[in-house]
Amino acid sequence: NATFIAGTTSTTIDVPVTIDNIAEKSEIFDLNLTIPSILSGTVVPGSITTAIGNITDDTIATISFSQLIYTIYEDNGLAQPALILSNPLSCDINVQINTINISAFGGSSDYSSG
Repeated sequence: NATFIAGTTSTTIDVPVTIDNIAEKSEIFDLNLTIPSILSGTVVPGSITTAIGNITDDTIATISFSQLIYTIYEDNGLAQPALILSNPLSCDINVQINTINISAFGGSSDYSSG
């Protein structure tokens, strides 16, 4: 609700926005102006009675490996480098990891690259 102080021609409303520390896409909501029936005839709708609120998220998530170097022993048979996000996300994501041969070769000789 909004209150106009007598003699003024503008006011604001408060719409609390939840700070959630979750990285997410922008979100929108509608604002609809309704004039109480008691004011009918005294106050009439203007040209803009619906507006859109656009919440732009300022939480950015970064993704990285948990460490720079992983030591993997061949007899383990599996390398499991860990990935970390700086902030939780509001949806599932898939990331692509590419391997580059340096002295180990992808395929069947040293590791599977797929």
